[in-house]
Amino acid sequence: MLKSLATGIVAGGLMLASPMAAHADDHGDTKAASDGVITCIDTYRIKTTKVVDNQTVIFKMRGGPDYKMTLTKRCPGLKMQKTIMYEPMPSHKLCSVDTIKVPITTSQGLLNTMYTHCMIDNFAEVSEEAEMEGDG
Repeated sequence: MLKSLATGIVAGGLMLASPMAAHADDHGDTKAASDGVITCIDTYRIKTTKVVDNQTVIFKMRGGPDYKMTLTKRCPGLKMQKTIMYEPMPSHKLCSVDTIKVPITTSQGLLNTMYTHCMIDNFAEVSEEAEMEGDG
């Protein structure tokens, strides 16, 4: 558990448990399809995360390549919080069958115990040039 928490402290966010992730058993291969879309990424390789918008997160990976995670629909509060939480499976993978959580804060900026749960659609390799385009 401590290793998972240490791995999860990136980009200003603590990555914790997602109840739906525990039910996901389709943690398959991480090889990219011809269009660069993959089903899983190795969580131990995540260096940092960058929230682009309420539906997209860039994962900077140790040893490259980097990946763009797209959610199935907009995840309220993701862009504002810039924090995602998840629980990697024993295989240390985060997959398109998993969910992430985004903490909900109060109007006073205090962390609440409520979370928005958002389902991952896919991961795709992303070039450094494409990442820079999102910085506008």
